[in-house]
Amino acid sequence: MQRSFSFTASEQGCRRATGGWCTSPFQPTSLARSSASCSCGGSSTLEPLSSWFHNAPFEQITRGNVEEFVAYAFYDSTPANLSDKARQLTSNFVDACECTWGISFRPARPRGKLYTATWPATGLSAIAISCRPVQDLPYWLRQPAAPGNAAREQPLMFLHGVGFGLAVYVQFISAMLRTFPGRTIIVAEFAHVSLRVATRATAVDDIVDSVQALLKAHGVADACILAHSFGCFVASRLCQMHPKVVHSLALLDPVCMMLCFPQLLHSFIYKPFDFSALMRLSGIVDVARWFCSRDLGIAEAFCRNFIWHSLMLWPEDLPARTLLCMGTQDDLVPAALVRAQLTHAGSTAQVLECATGRHGAFLFDMEWQRQILDASKALFDGDAASPG
Repeated sequence: MQRSFSFTASEQGCRRATGGWCTSPFQPTSLARSSASCSCGGSSTLEPLSSWFHNAPFEQITRGNVEEFVAYAFYDSTPANLSDKARQLTSNFVDACECTWGISFRPARPRGKLYTATWPATGLSAIAISCRPVQDLPYWLRQPAAPGNAAREQPLMFLHGVGFGLAVYVQFISAMLRTFPGRTIIVAEFAHVSLRVATRATAVDDIVDSVQALLKAHGVADACILAHSFGCFVASRLCQMHPKVVHSLALLDPVCMMLCFPQLLHSFIYKPFDFSALMRLSGIVDVARWFCSRDLGIAEAFCRNFIWHSLMLWPEDLPARTLLCMGTQDDLVPAALVRAQLTHAGSTAQVLECATGRHGAFLFDMEWQRQILDASKALFDGDAASPG
């Protein structure tokens, strides 16, 4: 038997629910006024509903899927971000659909077998309790099972760079977990620079506010910050806006230094594509970076939202405990100029340099990575309980 349906505004609500009239009818609305109801009619079958879920069989569409669809369709939101009233109206609407069509959606959401099978292998399952957004900032949290001295140690927060999100950092994060076995570790995710679907690029200051709220939510007064590439911009603004939050700072490929020189933006945004890079193995990174720079979210972050004088980290704003790790061959960071600036300013920041290192080399060069983690551990573990 085929059932037809249509969505209409009505004051009557749905016809029946568990043998009687629905007790929470929807009010007439365009759902800008927050309600709707469902009634039979029209000539369509249930096929249109399936079409909204990539033609998945109706039996595989769960109640959670439908609630997400209704929240998107009428509120431009997700169930988690709806008000209590809107969430209840959404649930009532799905109830109305079920009783009107004489069907019942499965209560659970699909497990996503391929995702479930592959994601643990990435190594992030070892970090984590869960990915829970704070002010729209997703993050992973690892709290050690046997904390030991962790009660007096500041948590370590990792801020990643532009590219494919945390996927390219899996091996590095695993090594970081082994290096700091007794320390709480927080790994934030920035969707708009991770080739994710994002309507707008998030301003760095907004990210900093979310980081501050995240740390506050966990009762963290100060933290050790380990940042790479784009994450260095977040670390820079964190040092300027909330200096007491930064106990110690390690910057990898510190693009936030010497932004008054054009090297970063020229190499990342304006430099013409080098087709010869396609002919060499080392050019794979250059090709990936070129394509990343053309992503709308990333381009907006480095063009429209790029306020160099705010994002630049000056020597006088560096915390007392600071480590800068740079590659001499990095075409985004002018390593020689950064060293000269630190020397001229009389900065006490430690500098670790790889003579053959390019941007992001620590992700592939295990010896360079080991040096970075060893130096970071010495920095973070030294005088751990003292104020920042």
